[in-house]
Amino acid sequence: MADVLARRPALAHLPCTRIEDESGNARIVIRSSTDLAYVHLRLRADDEPAVAAVQAALRGELPRTPSAVKRLPTATTYWLGPDEWLTEIGESNSAPLLRALEENIREHFAAVTDVTDAKVTFAITGPAATDLLRKGCPIDVHPRIFKSGSCAQTALARANVIVVCAAAGAQYTVIADRSDADYLWRWLEDAALEFTRLD
Repeated sequence: MADVLARRPALAHLPCTRIEDESGNARIVIRSSTDLAYVHLRLRADDEPAVAAVQAALRGELPRTPSAVKRLPTATTYWLGPDEWLTEIGESNSAPLLRALEENIREHFAAVTDVTDAKVTFAITGPAATDLLRKGCPIDVHPRIFKSGSCAQTALARANVIVVCAAAGAQYTVIADRSDADYLWRWLEDAALEFTRLD
């Protein structure tokens, strides 16, 4: 019988994958998520039969407007481009959803790729979250501009990322390439020092 390889979290080598404000004010909390799976979707938005097939598997509509986020019963889907989406799924539900997507697009000009092993996710919360992102992100993350339910492909500390705004000014998700995980975590630790040190 072949050995089954266990999935190793991208930051498993670090002693801690949570950064927290020690003052008790919870100005910033950063943690690494290890229980998420990601599926990359490519299909033409004007190919209605293909879109319908994907949406049937997802049990909800794909976001069609730039930088939009759609929360569905089975997943959360991020608009990345006119023919490109990233779907976030709880890892325990990823296998059946991936099978459903692959089955539904079989007769269509579309691609479904499991990119779970290539991604790492950071959750950044607290009233200082926006200020932290401003240190290394070139887009305008002011709550009036980067609103709840938005996402953007951008850079953070020169690493290519997807930044998702869950709650404007207070809660963000950063999805990065696994190869940048250690570098980004150490950058986040350093950038968070002014919000986590006791006076």
